[in-house]
Amino acid sequence: MAAGIRSAPVVKSKYAFWMEHHPVAFASFNQKPAAFGDDNPLYQELRVVYDWMAQSRGATRISCRQFKQRLPEIHKKFPEFAKCFSSMDLNSDGWLDWEEFLQFCLTETRVHSMMNRARLMTVYGVDAKGGKSFKDINDPRHMCETSASPPMLPWETAHVVEWRIENLAVSRKGAPCMYGGIPIRPGKAITSPPFRAAGVCGSLRFWPAGFYSEPQRRGGGGGVGAAPAASGAFA
Repeated sequence: MAAGIRSAPVVKSKYAFWMEHHPVAFASFNQKPAAFGDDNPLYQELRVVYDWMAQSRGATRISCRQFKQRLPEIHKKFPEFAKCFSSMDLNSDGWLDWEEFLQFCLTETRVHSMMNRARLMTVYGVDAKGGKSFKDINDPRHMCETSASPPMLPWETAHVVEWRIENLAVSRKGAPCMYGGIPIRPGKAITSPPFRAAGVCGSLRFWPAGFYSEPQRRGGGGGVGAAPAASGAFA
């Protein structure tokens, strides 16, 4: 049964792809612009995005008028760029050149920050073979998922939510955990950004220094609460 069916390969989110290839692309663009070309994966993806916005393969310029005409489609597929025309138009001539778009994407710190924040929460759909596909509500391939939260599709067995926690340092015994340079005492939790998966909206909480506070432990809170703990809230 289903001997000829192969599970789909894992598809990275566009945010994870961006963060993975950005360092090399950024270094090549700044140090050796001539060497920054078609062999760079991020360059290839940005070229596709630019050509899609211009509705012309190999385009070199997009007028402000054309950009505004396509704004509903751009906002739906690439919301990161929808409100950035004036910032991308570096010489303010009313035209978005390919070089300007490339420079904005690779050197603008706001873009890097947006991509980094967006990859903190990732949702995958899992099929019966264990294959995972990234869930993106702005991707036209998921237009059938019209609810506020992506529903479980007939061929999916689960949705997996991944929370990437950055700047967390779990210290040795006797020293506090540090999150973004701020001490996290026992009993204190950090909360994830909201996510949407399997037809519900929710968030995750994580107690890096243990679920119970120090007074609760002394009062018999239990040894289990001394270890890191996690929970979720859904609606």
